[in-house]
Amino acid sequence: METTSNHIQTQPKSRFKQRAQILAALALSLLVQGAYFFDLVRKQLQVITERQTALESLKVLAVPGTNYLHHISTVDIFKSSLFYLFLLGIMFAVFLLVSLLIQSFRIRGLYLFLGYIGLVFLLLQDRIASSFLIVLGLSFLCFYLLTMNRSVTFSIKEIILLAILTSLVSGSLYYGSRHKFFLKARDLVLFDTSLGNRIATFYYNHSVLAASLLHPDQGIYMGLIFMDGLKEKRPVYLGQGVFLSGDKKVKEAADYQLVRENGGLYLVGRYGNRADIGELNAKDIEEAARNLFHMKGFLLLNRAALYFFPAGCLILCLAFLKFFSSSRILFSLVSVGAASVLAAFILIVSLTGTGTLKEDIKGIALPKDALAIAYHLFHQREIPSSYLPVIEKMTRSESISLRYWGAYLLGRLKQPSPNPKQLLALLKDPSLNVRYTAAQSLYRILGKKSLNPLIVGLLKDPSWYVRCKIFSIFLKAGMIPSPA
Repeated sequence: METTSNHIQTQPKSRFKQRAQILAALALSLLVQGAYFFDLVRKQLQVITERQTALESLKVLAVPGTNYLHHISTVDIFKSSLFYLFLLGIMFAVFLLVSLLIQSFRIRGLYLFLGYIGLVFLLLQDRIASSFLIVLGLSFLCFYLLTMNRSVTFSIKEIILLAILTSLVSGSLYYGSRHKFFLKARDLVLFDTSLGNRIATFYYNHSVLAASLLHPDQGIYMGLIFMDGLKEKRPVYLGQGVFLSGDKKVKEAADYQLVRENGGLYLVGRYGNRADIGELNAKDIEEAARNLFHMKGFLLLNRAALYFFPAGCLILCLAFLKFFSSSRILFSLVSVGAASVLAAFILIVSLTGTGTLKEDIKGIALPKDALAIAYHLFHQREIPSSYLPVIEKMTRSESISLRYWGAYLLGRLKQPSPNPKQLLALLKDPSLNVRYTAAQSLYRILGKKSLNPLIVGLLKDPSWYVRCKIFSIFLKAGMIPSPA
């Protein structure tokens, strides 16, 4: 009896030790990935700072400016890197945990190896492929070695249930994306709730640096190109965010160099990669620069992770529940309940504002019908002027989402144009989304006459995101302001 009692007491301890080891292995794997993303964002900040220093030396206004960039702290870099750690980390964590369902460590190793090979083919052409793939390899290997003699037991029914629920959530999100789910979730959840507004502000304040890895600085800087022998004193703006200069002081900081070799013309990137250019014209140079920036695989991976994110969070939560509770009834109830709530939320948000609008505009009630109006008018190039009174009410609303849509719709009204004073007031709105949208609408109404009031936001707006949006307006107008 004593031996049996000791076995019963030690079994929970052994189970706890096994689960703790699995969690530690998962944490170490994610830590390796997180350190890489942090270093990636840090290096990207260095590249951006070098470019902006070079542009400012050429008397070109750079956004947000080197003074701003020098004040970005290590904490800010960490916050920017969290986007990739959360998005990709959850997807990789689920992939690793699924491997623990395989009892044979050899077959488990084959599973991880085949997944890794798939990532190699996806990312092979990307400019960060070598470093990222090395880190992923180390991450997967750490997890495999630390959990070689460990496994997680799920019944066949539980696995089937998880597969069905994961498909339900991901399918709902895919359906919702066809009905503007992400746009509507922003309006309904992020803009006008206290927690949601904090999340949205966090995203827009820190996403610019992270997103510049995928998209060249929000589309305003494709890059600075140095060409030896170019006689133009001022940098030449080629359009699409491409600046060309022959000033030798920016040679080392330039993103690309135009060189002639063996009778051909080549664009050489800062990491030695090159592309052949047919002719010396803006279109060919811009296309070559875009090809050298190649991040299509990483971008596709991030998009897949975005669609998988809700289902991934669900799977991780259920996996932890399974770790700490052996009750199958509890597992089934929580699984079905959580997945149903997630899917219902996605579908309800997706179907918001899809009803038929009232023909009598005077009968439209705010805020009840406001989002339905916004989504209805969203695809129209020109909005009938009869909607002006309703849109003006939106701009005065306490709701951030309504002020955002009011600012957006004002810029698309047919003649007569709305009073620009409304948009000028919205340039000082507390919400950065409202500010940049008001700036874009003001330019649609006034054209180049809007640039004088917009220069204040370009130079002084506290949000890097807003400055980028306003700077794109100047580039569109063909005006590249010099720093004061």
